[in-house]
Amino acid sequence: HYTLTGINLKASNIASGHPFPLEFQVVFNSRQPHINAALDLNTQVQFDTALEHINLDKGTLSARISGAGLSGTIDAETQWQKIALDTKAGTAKLQALNTTLADTTLHLDATANGLRTKPAIDGHLTIDPFSPRKLLATLGNPLPTSLQGLNRASLDTDLHYADKGVSLDHMNLKLDNSKLTGTLAV
Repeated sequence: HYTLTGINLKASNIASGHPFPLEFQVVFNSRQPHINAALDLNTQVQFDTALEHINLDKGTLSARISGAGLSGTIDAETQWQKIALDTKAGTAKLQALNTTLADTTLHLDATANGLRTKPAIDGHLTIDPFSPRKLLATLGNPLPTSLQGLNRASLDTDLHYADKGVSLDHMNLKLDNSKLTGTLAV
């Protein structure tokens, strides 16, 4: 059983070719598994009359999530400078997307192609130094105290996705006092 409540959509001065503010709030609930998520979106939208070019500028998506084995309420926030979608060409561009979840911050700049046929993504991904131990505990999966390490990690890599899989190139992964560099492909 799923419910959506508190639905609120606010936009003003909507006109093709001109940016306008968009606000959207909703609360999602499910019984099995028990999940409660309050979402809040704020951005500037611009589109053309054919809806071939859609831009979301200077946006923020915030979420407060609880339930399903989580240890309390988790706050997450994603901000971006620009999300540009070209529906005719089947491309998208993400500029300066930053997501923070439980003291973990991810930065992504990426371009997607072939969205209508064979999606492919190229970009750069950075995860600021964080504690994997603390993140897992916040997500309801604490590590046993007997397991040492996993106190500090960071990642800086080029990211590629295509039909053959995902690869991390020029990867620089730091975990506690160890450093792993190179390429990882799955």
